[in-house]
Amino acid sequence: MLDSGRGAILLTGHFTSLEIGARLLALYVPVQVMYRTQRNELFDSYLYSKRSSYFVNTVSRKNTRQLIKGIKSGIPTWYAPDQDFRRERNVFAPFMGIATATISASSRLAQSSGAAMLPYYPERKNDGTGYILRIDPPLPDFPSGDDLEDATRINQSIEKYARMQPENYMWTHPRFKTRPPGEAPFYP
Repeated sequence: MLDSGRGAILLTGHFTSLEIGARLLALYVPVQVMYRTQRNELFDSYLYSKRSSYFVNTVSRKNTRQLIKGIKSGIPTWYAPDQDFRRERNVFAPFMGIATATISASSRLAQSSGAAMLPYYPERKNDGTGYILRIDPPLPDFPSGDDLEDATRINQSIEKYARMQPENYMWTHPRFKTRPPGEAPFYP
């Protein structure tokens, strides 16, 4: 993708190998990452300084201009959109058979940057001897112009790997906290 002059967004989910997978990838290619500021300032400072030591850019999710600039300049971008940001523009796309609030910003990020959306999944080997970094072909015709269709395709991509190695998906991540109007809370 990078040889074609088109940027690459490395679509991933919140798997237990998330951090090590990005770190391993950065050993081979320059990578920029989008991150969410942590509530605990000490932990946030630690995480930011560690990530900044091996990534080309460590960009706040609120600074999409900087992120797009990096993508357009050919820096592969590690991106995990499987988060429930209650106040963001969401659509309810299926994930594991459950209508799940899914941010629609992924479509706009791909559209603004012209980048391909490549499913990327770091996988811990079952025998414990290391990791496999999987990069699938780009999602075809992405973005489609339909936020729900795009969110569904993103969720399907993440779900594919969560089903392959369910022990590696962060099930403690509250993925279903925002419910469609009129639907009961998912978590007690």
